[in-house]
Amino acid sequence: MGAIETSDLIDLMLVLRESMDMQIQFWITVTFAVVVASVSASKRLSFRLRILSALLYLVATAAFISRWYHDYNEMQLFLTEINIRGLEFEALQIPASLRVALIGIGTFSAVIFLFKDYIKATDDDSL
Repeated sequence: MGAIETSDLIDLMLVLRESMDMQIQFWITVTFAVVVASVSASKRLSFRLRILSALLYLVATAAFISRWYHDYNEMQLFLTEINIRGLEFEALQIPASLRVALIGIGTFSAVIFLFKDYIKATDDDSL
C-alpha cells in the first residue's frame, strides 16, 4: 500500500464507510418490507410461504452480513496503514457494535413477525 497516497487511502476508507451505511439502509428496508408483508398479508400467507419468505430473508441478511464484514475488514486494513503513516484514525467500535445488535434483534423480530399468527395459535391451543 506504500504506492497509494494517504489522501487516497482516506478516500477509500470513507467510500467503504458509505458502502456500509448504504448496506444497513438496504437491510432496514428489506426488514421493514418483511414486517409489512407479514402484517398486511397475514390471513393469506400459508405456512409454506412464510417459511419460504423467512428463508429468503435470512439468506439476504446473511449476504448483507458477509458483505458488511468484508468491507469492515478492508476498512481496518486502510485504518492500520493510515495510522502507520502518522494520522490518528480509529474504527467506530460503538456504532459497529450497535449495528450488529440491530441486525441480530431486527432479524429475530422480523422472523417472529412472519410466524406470529402461528405462534399465537399455538399459544391459544395450549390454554
